[in-house]
Amino acid sequence: MMGWWYRELGEPWTPIVDDSALHELLVRLREGDSDVRCRAVEELGQLGDVRVVEPLIDALKDTDMGVRCHAAFQLRYLPDARAVEPLIAALNETDYWLRINSAGSLGEIGDARAVYPLISLLDDNLWSLSALAARMLAKIGDARAVEPLIKALKEKRNDSAVTALGELGDARAIPALLEMLGERDWDTVKESAEALIKMGTPAIEPLVGTLNSGNLDIRIGSAFALGGLEI
Repeated sequence: MMGWWYRELGEPWTPIVDDSALHELLVRLREGDSDVRCRAVEELGQLGDVRVVEPLIDALKDTDMGVRCHAAFQLRYLPDARAVEPLIAALNETDYWLRINSAGSLGEIGDARAVYPLISLLDDNLWSLSALAARMLAKIGDARAVEPLIKALKEKRNDSAVTALGELGDARAIPALLEMLGERDWDTVKESAEALIKMGTPAIEPLVGTLNSGNLDIRIGSAFALGGLEI
């Protein structure tokens, strides 16, 4: 019988698997056609068993791109440091889904070795990839990402960088976030204000100072942010 697993809402996978089920999936991964291998990769990732990490890493080099993309995605469910370098290498491939799945898994694993490779993606020409990189940098929570995120915000208008800077909570981002309050797009203003709210006390004085700005949008955004702060 194949392995069974379950999870409560919001809880990680709780695997119930025996050696014979694991062996059967590994055989499928080695010997099946591309569709069978893809399904094997999905089921292996859901097992939550550390013994499948190396087979999934090997699957990143499969001859079929679909298998490789599935492996890159499933490795996020097994946050194991062994997967970090192979996933970083996969970021340099040309396939969109392999790159985006690898970036997402690196963020979920949370290893500091992924910080600079993810920072490099902030300049990627694909908006969705640069936006994901910003979110994953916030998830890792490394202060080395702050200045590159500020640059991405100013030069690329990467909206995900706004949220990421709020999550990181580094006061160096306050001037850039204040500037974003002057944007005409209300969603951007709202996200910037919410990021400033997360900054807490260090953001109060700069926000108060902008209430006399000649830019009405900045004044509105600042008032919104100050209203959300616990002063």
